[in-house]
Amino acid sequence: MLRSLVQLTKPTTLVNINNSTRLISKKNYKFPELLESDLEESFVRGSGSGGQKINKTNSNVVLKHKPTGIVISCQDSRLQNENRVFARQRLKEKLDYLYNGENSYFALKKAENNKQRASTKSKNQKKRELKSAFHEREGLD
Repeated sequence: MLRSLVQLTKPTTLVNINNSTRLISKKNYKFPELLESDLEESFVRGSGSGGQKINKTNSNVVLKHKPTGIVISCQDSRLQNENRVFARQRLKEKLDYLYNGENSYFALKKAENNKQRASTKSKNQKKRELKSAFHEREGLD
């Protein structure tokens, strides 16, 4: 039933450029579609930093996705309309991770970062080995 409510995508996110694999940008990634009929939106009073204004207005947006039961609360901005946009974007990201798992945008981005870190680590290790070999060969210790 959930599959019919949210468009699932198996994105082709890996692009090979000059023998290096990179993810497509967040702009080009196809996140799941949100149907307004599946959302329950409410506005509650804000709290925390932002002064008295944030505590007096209903700028905190709470979105509930009815089919999955995921609840997102967003109070990033003092403006209610901005918080509505931010909350919907977060809900799309959560649904993407729920439906696509390791093929979701953030999981692929994390895998790319881990691969890049490992590559950098191995390059640095090789540099250290070459430097120590040079010092031994030249007797600089």
